[in-house]
Amino acid sequence: MPPDHATIVEWETMANAAAPALEKQLYDGWLLRFANGYTKRANSTHPLHESTLDLETKIAFCEAQYAKRGQPTIFKMTSASQPPELDAALEARGYQRISPTLLQVCPLSPNDYQMAEWHGSTALSQEWLESYQRLDPVKGPSLQTISETLTRIPYPNLYVALRDETGHIIAIGQGVLQESCIGIFAIVVEEGQRRRGLGRQIMNTLLSWGAQQGAEKAYLQVSADNTRAITLYHSLGFQTMYDYWYRILDV
Repeated sequence: MPPDHATIVEWETMANAAAPALEKQLYDGWLLRFANGYTKRANSTHPLHESTLDLETKIAFCEAQYAKRGQPTIFKMTSASQPPELDAALEARGYQRISPTLLQVCPLSPNDYQMAEWHGSTALSQEWLESYQRLDPVKGPSLQTISETLTRIPYPNLYVALRDETGHIIAIGQGVLQESCIGIFAIVVEEGQRRRGLGRQIMNTLLSWGAQQGAEKAYLQVSADNTRAITLYHSLGFQTMYDYWYRILDV
């Protein structure tokens, strides 16, 4: 049974705060987010709260706002999206359903995780930023856009990097400490270095750091078809809280 509307709104609000947009616009209970195309979450409409205006008028308004910025119109959808008929209305309008994703949560204890050997910092470095773009290429946004987005995060961060014997960064991860929770982001391992346990090392480091800083829970978002990552996260104690997906007009 999925969580209720208030619980989903609480987790969505937390995840949005850990991944801030460069621009936000509130419109009759919907939140429009813009970040020069960097991530779908930060460049989509989040229909989290009850709306009162005509649905077709609202959808058209959102389309105009994203078109003005040269971006496709994207809606981030959950079972709590408002109004309940929105998903069907978007499908009828030609919006494709893409990127099914799971939001997963794990309880934390300071004694449950072993710190990995790592090169990490609570400050965002140019080297980490460049490694992020190299390991997980993002179409469109510049390094400046990514940097500006990450530096807007209003919480303590831990940026972790694992290196090979030459000092070359082969895996990265990011933790965002939000009071009693830590959000896990940007877990990426270089393609030729996978299946060596590096993702687990990154996760153990971030979860251990979060627990030592007082976090009681961790959360992350993982593609529903990424079975390898889901298996890893499950072994660390993560369970799915709810799923979400995107509706996009221009793929």
